[in-house]
Amino acid sequence: MTLTAPFLLLSITSLALHSSAEGSAALDLDDECSSRDADGDCALNALQLQASKSGCDCSWTNGGANCGANDGSGCWQACCGHGEGGAALSHASCSRGAWTIAYSPDHCHRQGDALIVSCNDKVGSQCGTRLSSSAFVGAGTHSVGIKAAPGAGVATTFYLSNNGGLYDKTRTHPWVELDFEIMGNMAGPSSSKIWTNMFTGIAVEHNQWITVPFDVTADYHTFAFVLDETSVSWTVDGVTYRKEDITMLGDVASSIRSSKLQEFVSVWGKSSSDPGEGIPEFQAGLGKLDHNPNHFPIYAGFKIPN
Repeated sequence: MTLTAPFLLLSITSLALHSSAEGSAALDLDDECSSRDADGDCALNALQLQASKSGCDCSWTNGGANCGANDGSGCWQACCGHGEGGAALSHASCSRGAWTIAYSPDHCHRQGDALIVSCNDKVGSQCGTRLSSSAFVGAGTHSVGIKAAPGAGVATTFYLSNNGGLYDKTRTHPWVELDFEIMGNMAGPSSSKIWTNMFTGIAVEHNQWITVPFDVTADYHTFAFVLDETSVSWTVDGVTYRKEDITMLGDVASSIRSSKLQEFVSVWGKSSSDPGEGIPEFQAGLGKLDHNPNHFPIYAGFKIPN
């Protein structure tokens, strides 16, 4: 099941500050800008300006890759911070090359070789984001390393779609989609259940639970689709947990043969105040953010092959 609503390095771009207080700070910092472009505009983003004002040399961060855990220093916050106090330098890195973040860029930052997506509060609008690849794929193996977000109400996903990554709620147009929906609510210390799905025709679901022998929220594991013109396989760490014959599913076979499938990753959540999504079995497996016992924000991580 894929939601309409609500990682990968990139050269740093300007980041907007969202509160009036932050806006005022940006004006003050702009007065001290030491690097301007041909139009006279400041060529540094707000976080770089803040680092400059604080006297911090941020070159050691290597674009955020060396930040590690917060050591409590002002320079760590200026160079690496992505919590209260402003947007992070690493937020700009959640889109790179073929991959683009769709919304809520403040919900994503880079940590080493992983893209970390946050669910900031127990309401859907504050939970997660979606990233898409501009490349379209067909036959072959397509994989992502994933550490899922924990607890009830949150899903960490990897999927392929020929419909822009969206679920057609009008149910008027056919599309093909292949899903891993990793629900924190279904994770246990020794095993986890994962919702896999294949959409064909007009919102026709071919869903199946698979069970893996580990906690999907504890560490990274490799989730992959293995595609050819006659079958689709869902594999985890190289083990095939589900395989479907698609010889009678012409739309799926055609999408693979013509490389019409786009890759997506996302984190999203649902509370009791949000409209429900999916069939009853799916909703029961997902649970509600209201019942998530973890301290928020909670996080999922993605490692996308270059």
